[in-house]
Amino acid sequence: MPELKKYFLLILIGSSFFLQGCFDMIEQLTLQDNGTGSMQLVVNLSRSRTQLNSILKMKKVNGHRVPSKAEIQKSASDLKEKLENMDGLSDVNTQIDFNNFIATLDFKFSRISHVNAALQQLGAKLKDQNQGFREIYRYDPVSFSFLRVNNFALGVEYRKMSLADREIFSDATYTSIYRFNRNILSVQNPKSKISANGRAVMLKSSAIDLIKGRTKIDNQITLQK
Repeated sequence: MPELKKYFLLILIGSSFFLQGCFDMIEQLTLQDNGTGSMQLVVNLSRSRTQLNSILKMKKVNGHRVPSKAEIQKSASDLKEKLENMDGLSDVNTQIDFNNFIATLDFKFSRISHVNAALQQLGAKLKDQNQGFREIYRYDPVSFSFLRVNNFALGVEYRKMSLADREIFSDATYTSIYRFNRNILSVQNPKSKISANGRAVMLKSSAIDLIKGRTKIDNQITLQK
């Protein structure tokens, strides 16, 4: 399974089913001064509900096996159990909404390194040979500096995909929202926006702009001391 798909969807349920149709991915992280916080990842395919309802009745699509709803739910439950057993994570929840086709993963963490460890577990499950999930987030509670890093060669992986698989990214979007409990002094990514209250940063982009390098995910956010 191409690394690019892994990155965009994090394969919340470990299934190629959620690789069909246009989608919106939302990454939300709330960080306290001491490094504790919460995270939520959402893959929203509601715009493709009609298509996905039809796909569920098929055995294969674009060469990918179509799992049953029961298999998808089991994958979600297995992921929840794996994360619940990891140090530093709590209140882990996975949810698959088959009415609107929305997959959600959320959890609380005691250190930002525990988020990286959780994503590395996902990468290991998905046989992430390029270690794209390593150290995605960094936070220094002394300097109040938060770093988001992209370790994936998105364009390279995109070119390896079939034309049919590339099509799912044509209307796909990516949104990241990072919230803090103190004011933001500066952001490094010029396409990211600081909220009106000065304590959140949002980046929204089409998947194609990310793939072609017109938008970068990487960002360094410095908070006021």
